[in-house]
Amino acid sequence: MFRLIRVLPTLFIPGAIYTGLKLIAFYKGPSDLLSSTFLNLPLPSKNICILRVSDAIIILGLFMLYFEIIKSTDVRNLQIVEHIFSFFLVVAFLLELLLAPFAPDATLVILLVMACLDLIAGITVTITATRKDISVSGFGRI
Repeated sequence: MFRLIRVLPTLFIPGAIYTGLKLIAFYKGPSDLLSSTFLNLPLPSKNICILRVSDAIIILGLFMLYFEIIKSTDVRNLQIVEHIFSFFLVVAFLLELLLAPFAPDATLVILLVMACLDLIAGITVTITATRKDISVSGFGRI
């Protein structure tokens, strides 16, 4: 069970939060939960920086992308399974963007781009790490 949790993409978390909030807003009524204020930050210039829920989801997604890139540096037997799950996450975000009536939003597009970067970076890091381990007798490292 713990192995399965380790190979699941962490970008699933902000995607699930986004989809849940959009579904609630879609069925509840015209209010959009993603554009509501999450945090007001007073600045020294006497201005207020308004952080919306959608901005917080993107920030959470950036942190999850960082952890995904760190996870991709670990060369294990389950690495290919992690790439497959990352691919399924990209497909799920793309299908949600194209087919869900509530989903066309810049937040989902940014999450989709982050999932694509996770997939490409994970495969690239894995190939680079395993290429250093491959050696052909008589020729040295490739």
